[in-house]
Amino acid sequence: MTGRVPPQNLDAERSLLGSVLLMNEALDDIASIVGPDDFYLEGHQTMFSTILDMHHRGIAGIDFVTLVEELTANNDLSGVGGMPYISQILTAVPHAAHAEYYANIVREKATQRAVINRLSEVIKKAYDATDETSILAEAESAVFALADGRVADGRTKSMAECISATAERVKMRLADDREVTGLRTGFRDIDSITTGLQPAELIVLAARPSMGKTALVCNIADGAVRHDAASVLFFSLEQSITELGERFCAGSARINAHSLRSGTLTAEEQSRLSVAQHDLSPLSIQFDEHPNRSVAQISSIARRLHRRKPLNLIIIDYLQLIEPEEKGKGISREQQVATITRRLKGLAKQLDVPIVALAQLNRGVELRDNKRPRLSDLRESGAIEQDADIVMFLHRPDAYDASDRPGEAELVIAKHRSGPVGIVNLTW
Repeated sequence: MTGRVPPQNLDAERSLLGSVLLMNEALDDIASIVGPDDFYLEGHQTMFSTILDMHHRGIAGIDFVTLVEELTANNDLSGVGGMPYISQILTAVPHAAHAEYYANIVREKATQRAVINRLSEVIKKAYDATDETSILAEAESAVFALADGRVADGRTKSMAECISATAERVKMRLADDREVTGLRTGFRDIDSITTGLQPAELIVLAARPSMGKTALVCNIADGAVRHDAASVLFFSLEQSITELGERFCAGSARINAHSLRSGTLTAEEQSRLSVAQHDLSPLSIQFDEHPNRSVAQISSIARRLHRRKPLNLIIIDYLQLIEPEEKGKGISREQQVATITRRLKGLAKQLDVPIVALAQLNRGVELRDNKRPRLSDLRESGAIEQDADIVMFLHRPDAYDASDRPGEAELVIAKHRSGPVGIVNLTW
């Protein structure tokens, strides 16, 4: 690109500025299309930013005189070309009613420049990259970030559109003739409270270490595939694929996981294991066992697989192991986790699939007499509670006292944005 002028249309920029000065009512329409940074010339950026600021402050009648006065007060008049240039802009407007048309041209050129700039950064990084996966994720993330930023057109939707979309969803549910309208987990009581895992939801399953989070989420993945023929993507940031395989096999064959690891299986257990392995192999569950995934990489992998074959469920084990993209001084761990959960919720909405993210609880649980977890125990960030549609805690009383309800577990549904909360009793 050396020596080439970046895409721009100065005539459209001047026409747009002149249009809003002649017809202030156009500002509300075009403000949802372009912003000050979308202009190529710095002087045009300053003028549009000043006009918007005056408009937001409720100044009536933004014209040549009031704009010059405002720019003079801000010491910006000479920087935009002075009074002669502003006068030239006003006299050069072909038609003030075409403001939206000019705005779309300005926006289009700004998008082209943004693509060039972002991909130029990726190219620079590609020269120094040592990890193929990270640079591919960086490239895809850059493109999707640009697309996401340009999707909204500022158009609101009417109540009629809202009701129409709602009626369509209700119609589909009635036709389905099932009480569970979302993805089934295989646990009847969980499905009864949640009505299944719903599209676009972020579900957080949290517990202290070694309470069985991974075991339960493996059961949920298995249940979703077997009951609803779901396609599942499982990100395991902590355990290897062989460790997960043992968990799936132990759960499906109903044999003690310790016996499986130690190789002390009876002949009958070996027979059940063989059947379980045969049944599990064709299930539509894909694993990513890379330990240092960022949200950008997780999103990139999920979108790529979703394009090939639509996903129905994404599982992440676990949330606090996701590599933060924002590092450095002044950025707290709470801010990093908040960014991660917000982007995971965004990914769930973008792909319209439920995401189940496992999370660790802080040690405060173990310092209380009542060990049952609560929302304040979520480790490192209140944003987890805020962004999640459902927050579930796994609690095993016998982990603290072997004589307290041995072999039982509680799934505490502490937050449910669209339904009831409660406790589901499970056999551990």
